[in-house]
Amino acid sequence: MKNLRDKVHRYLLLSLILTPLSASAAPSPARQYCDRVLRVIRQTRQQIPDMTIAAEVAGARLIAGGELYAAGSDRGFNLEALNRAGGMMATKLMGKVEDVKPGDVALLSFTSQNADKDRDLAAALKEHGALVIGFGSPSHVGDGLALPFLFDNLAPKDDCILAFPSRPQKLGPTSAVGNAINLWVFTAELVAACTRQGKMPTLWQSVMVEGARDRNALYRGKNFHDGLKVEPVPSGQLARQYLDELARIVRQIREREIPSVRRAAMKIAETIRSGSQAYLYIIGHMPPDEVGGFGDAGFFQGLPHGKRLQEMEQAVGRNDLIVGLVYTGVWPEILDFANQTGARVVWILAPTEDSAKALERGDIIIDQHWILGDAVVEVPGYDVKILPPSAVAQLTIYWALVGDIAQRLGCN
Repeated sequence: MKNLRDKVHRYLLLSLILTPLSASAAPSPARQYCDRVLRVIRQTRQQIPDMTIAAEVAGARLIAGGELYAAGSDRGFNLEALNRAGGMMATKLMGKVEDVKPGDVALLSFTSQNADKDRDLAAALKEHGALVIGFGSPSHVGDGLALPFLFDNLAPKDDCILAFPSRPQKLGPTSAVGNAINLWVFTAELVAACTRQGKMPTLWQSVMVEGARDRNALYRGKNFHDGLKVEPVPSGQLARQYLDELARIVRQIREREIPSVRRAAMKIAETIRSGSQAYLYIIGHMPPDEVGGFGDAGFFQGLPHGKRLQEMEQAVGRNDLIVGLVYTGVWPEILDFANQTGARVVWILAPTEDSAKALERGDIIIDQHWILGDAVVEVPGYDVKILPPSAVAQLTIYWALVGDIAQRLGCN
């Protein structure tokens, strides 16, 4: 794997050297977005002490028999929290408010697009005795709702950060990325708080790892392990480790992948200018619900999965281009489709050995810089790593790419 990554990065470094530099010293949109995510990661560290307090309260409720819910209308956030590699098996999707009981815990995401819908829900959950833990910018939540805990995603009031003089609306929303970061930092503190109270939560292992399905089946339906004792984890330890790993990943994207983003943006802009079509094929938990809407530029037509994808073979041609925003490796379905249609592909992926197939086709690879397992933090005495970085990496690269395409198309 290291040899494959080194080969790709040597090629990209040469491409960067041979690419003329802009006369402007201003950072590219891609770099601006990466820098913003790194800033959020740095500033999130200041919220760890408050997350520890919230986690102590939430952990006591769960150990006493309370439920942990992902609630609200932010579907992307809910999918990120549920059935997730490195996430807690206890997390359930909330149904009716009436089903929530005193002692439960509700995780509620607020963004610039959904806050109005979920203020009333938060108030109703509080009335039912739930501990509501909010994720979002205070500017989006507003002054009329008092939450016991609200973890700031550090998004600006208008959410997006990439400005282009010829576009009335900015591109590149940041709420989802910030809420994902805070979700997993809080989860780190929640796991640690439970260990200090004598219990180890059950957490998912990525089903992409051999044997994970059998391993997960042993604990399905259990919020805590029976009889498993791990050493109490000090407050802040897992949260800081997660943020350290996340910062490392985003720095590698910024320092090593921006040449790939630049090349991909150039190819996509050329495709659009020529009258051909740019497509997006996407796999993930949070990202499918965060792209293509608010803050996006509409450069891509979405591709379906399965049988519906095969039905599009006649519509996609050799002059078209597909962005494959996928998980680990070259996704077989879209590779076969690209081979059938002759379309070029930009792969946004975490490389595996089969990623060489993309290089053989002459495709562009943008490395997400996490490895198989999609979990980056070790809990001493636990059998799997926890806390996934993939959603943050995927969305960072996607919005970086959208920004650079907009720049290439003259939106500045």
